[in-house]
Amino acid sequence: MLVCLILAKKYLKIMVKALKEIVQYALKNKAVLVTKDLDFGNTLIYPVESHFGVIILRVPFYFTVKQINNVLREFLSSVNIEELKNAVAIVELGRYRIRR
Repeated sequence: MLVCLILAKKYLKIMVKALKEIVQYALKNKAVLVTKDLDFGNTLIYPVESHFGVIILRVPFYFTVKQINNVLREFLSSVNIEELKNAVAIVELGRYRIRR
């Protein structure tokens, strides 16, 4: 059990470092992040100024890549891209909301 815990901690450190690098890369390149990670909706962890914009996809865990792409494509076709700058968009099936 101890070995699993040590490996889990090591894996978590790697994931946190990778996530920070992804967020920094997106900010530097003025790219909007697309994720299923609900933590990005928490402004205490990720204040609006810490990213260029985030799209959080709230779709069922069993959705295929094709289904997720369809949800994302439908959302992007219905929104003005400028609205996504420095905002958090929560995208669900058939609806969305944008927070600034």
